[in-house]
Amino acid sequence: LLARTEPRKKQEICQSLPSADGELMLRAEAALESKQLARAMALLDAMEEQTAPQWQLLRGQTAMEMGNFAEAIPYLHGAEAALPRETARLLEICYRELEDYKMAYFYAKKG
Repeated sequence: LLARTEPRKKQEICQSLPSADGELMLRAEAALESKQLARAMALLDAMEEQTAPQWQLLRGQTAMEMGNFAEAIPYLHGAEAALPRETARLLEICYRELEDYKMAYFYAKKG
């Protein structure tokens, strides 16, 4: 609202606002749980910080739910070091769906 009243300071005002990433993450999780996949993807893509392990995990899960297993793999690998238990099971599924049974077995042993 302040940016609307002072258009000359709009950029400065917008830069001083806190990030909305926390709220967007919660909304993306809720959208994924309720199978609103396009909404979950849009919310994740709107976030400023897109390298956090939790973001990468949710992005990978959303891609998986959409049937894009090859697209999900790089995101899951990005979260693997921080969230090994969560990602191992998902990577096993992705590789199995892509018929890469060697990698699916590798992640099945990890999980």
